[in-house]
Amino acid sequence: LGWTAPPQGKYVTGITVTGGVITVTYGDQANAAITGLTAKLTPGVSPSDDVVWVCQDAAVPAGATMAVAPPVAGTIPGKYMPSTCRP
Repeated sequence: LGWTAPPQGKYVTGITVTGGVITVTYGDQANAAITGLTAKLTPGVSPSDDVVWVCQDAAVPAGATMAVAPPVAGTIPGKYMPSTCRP
C-alpha cells in the first residue's frame, strides 16, 4: 500500500496486508488481555460483485468467494471481539 512504516496508534502496534488479508496487532494502551494478539479481516466478493469482509472466523456471507478460504482467524479470543467477528 506504499507505507514507509507500518501504521501505529494508541491501541495498535502494527498493521500488515498479506494476500489481501489485513492483520491488526494490538499493544501499547490496548487491554492487557489482547496485547500482542491479532485481529484479521479477509476480503471476498459477493455474488453481486460487492466487496465483502469477514472478520476473524465469522461466517462467510452466502455465495461469497473469499480471497483466502477459509477466512483467516487472528489470535484474539472471540469473547474480546465484536459479535460480527464470532462464528
